Amino acid sequence: MPVDTKESMVRVEQEIAKCDRCPDLVLCRKNPVIGRGADRAKVMIIGYVPDIKSAEETGSPFRNSPEGELLLQMLERAGCSVEENAYLTYIVKCVPKTCEHKDRSAEKTNRLRLLGENNICLLTDRECTGRIATPTLLERENCLHHLSREISVTTPHVLMPLGLEATTTILEMYLSISPSHKTMSDYHMRVYSSPSFKIVPLYPPELIIQNEDTYSLKEYEKDFHKIGKFLEMS
Repeated sequence: MPVDTKESMVRVEQEIAKCDRCPDLVLCRKNPVIGRGADRAKVMIIGYVPDIKSAEETGSPFRNSPEGELLLQMLERAGCSVEENAYLTYIVKCVPKTCEHKDRSAEKTNRLRLLGENNICLLTDRECTGRIATPTLLERENCLHHLSREISVTTPHVLMPLGLEATTTILEMYLSISPSHKTMSDYHMRVYSSPSFKIVPLYPPELIIQNEDTYSLKEYEKDFHKIGKFLEMS
């Protein structure tokens, strides 16, 4: 019997929405960030951690942000769109946050939530001021199950991790390549092959927006044009 990809993706989305594997993240999350895009994708874009102001607010990746707008424009250069053949997601689905009022390393409380409506912290009765923290190894490992499910359902031809952390995680996960480079320039636009798909790491869009002296928009556009040609042959 053929697999209903839409039904399978709905199940993946439901699993992510109700996931409570990381108690510390559940305490202070607004929304888990669920991937979006085509049920069958030629390309999967993979960020590392969701943005705290846009992605976590909406529960949807690369939305309502300059980085998301740039990424969608670049996908158009490659002949892709989230409606037809691209899928956007993150490795870590919830935003890890710094907080002066709780210890991320301490034993967790039995309380289910510390973040109330309108982003109000239930410990202080004030708006949450937490900033993005580095996810722990366990938090990352817990989320890789969801990413693996997304990949198995959408069956992309190419995975495009954005930035150093996403790139090293994906290469280690699927090709058992341990991190050997300290800068993204060593990975950018290199093609790695697995039995199921290609992996093409890219600079993240925020780098282009924040520091075009490091890598120009024109170069970024050329990269996506090359990726489009590559996808035509895959």
